[in-house]
Amino acid sequence: MQNSNFAAPDGPLTLSISEASAISGFSQKVIRTAIRRAELPSLMPHGYVRGRRVRRTDLFKWMKEMVG
Repeated sequence: MQNSNFAAPDGPLTLSISEASAISGFSQKVIRTAIRRAELPSLMPHGYVRGRRVRRTDLFKWMKEMVG
């Protein structure tokens, strides 16, 4: 069986808040606010108390909407 890290050719499928901030150029506070307002979808991996994740595709879609 092949070991898979579930990474798409252009990077991981999900990002931490910190990673989403670094990629987008928006602060972590802006990312968290967008998540809290349900403007940016996020998920919490099963069994985690912390560590909310953002799908890479959702981040880029949200960024396009922010630019207009």
